Amino acid sequence: MRAFISRQPALFVLASSFLAAWVIWGVSPLFEEVNEGFKRQLDLLGLLAPSLAALFVTTSLKGLSFIPNLRTHLIAFVFAFTLMLAAMVSVFDMTFSPLSIFGALMLSDLAAYVVSLSLTHKKSGHLFRSVADYKIPPVWLLVGLLIFPFILLGSALATGMTLADIGGFFEPYATLGERLSVVVVTLFALATFGGALGQELCWRGFLMPRMVRRFHPFIVSLLIGALWALWYAPLYFNGFYEGGLEGVLIRFLWNVPLAIVFTWVFIRGRGSVLLAILMHASLSIGLFVLPLSENALEYAVFALIAIALFISLVDPLLRRKNDAFEHLRDRSDLYY
Repeated sequence: MRAFISRQPALFVLASSFLAAWVIWGVSPLFEEVNEGFKRQLDLLGLLAPSLAALFVTTSLKGLSFIPNLRTHLIAFVFAFTLMLAAMVSVFDMTFSPLSIFGALMLSDLAAYVVSLSLTHKKSGHLFRSVADYKIPPVWLLVGLLIFPFILLGSALATGMTLADIGGFFEPYATLGERLSVVVVTLFALATFGGALGQELCWRGFLMPRMVRRFHPFIVSLLIGALWALWYAPLYFNGFYEGGLEGVLIRFLWNVPLAIVFTWVFIRGRGSVLLAILMHASLSIGLFVLPLSENALEYAVFALIAIALFISLVDPLLRRKNDAFEHLRDRSDLYY
């Protein structure tokens, strides 16, 4: 297996990401009548598959230990488990039961593993360093954090929503302290369990830098965007998302331009996976907090497509593969 991984690391990561996630999402509906909260936890577990696959391949190829620093892992686990328990009530609307507590332990341990293994090997190559490196260009940090919330907020306002409507998420919480605590829990829960941490080590951290060595960044964005959308497809048939086949088609319209914007910020941010995680988290939070109507979501899709096309035409880094690859801060282990 190691010989195959060394010859086709990107293909192995993709195959592992799809296989693990799709198997989990195929099995999860079996638990819907037993414990709906545990079913949802299994769906969230599948969202961690891409980053775990990227970590497995990178660790294997570099001959590093798969066991993280135990102290780092314990700290990360305690934080993740505490966060998960709080999020079960305020974010994911789950009830406590022995099965859901087991699910919380499993999810928290794997999320902690992603973080702790990255920090343990933070001096050992691009993927690990770019997760742990906090030196993000300030301008691109702001762009990454604000671009998706602005698109979603603008789409909401364009369809007639008022700021009072948009603030409806906070109505159940009377005091400022309660609202702040809910914001903090929601922020970290969606970043940790909502897909950002579980996906970005793969799509941007592992695949993107290797693919821009061979193809133009615009083409890479189209490929990753299409694969990313296809990877989500089972969630539209197992009850996690609504929409069925139509939802999958809309996901393609959303994820392909989304990948172009991610590519642009990722390359301009010197290849920071931490920045990609924060971007993904800001998108998840915007979609969760803002009460977007169907019309507002359509506006958001069209706005995202327009912005992606504009970026592709204006920024030369998205048109020249060598320039994009050379712009990454750390390229030391991107040649396999």
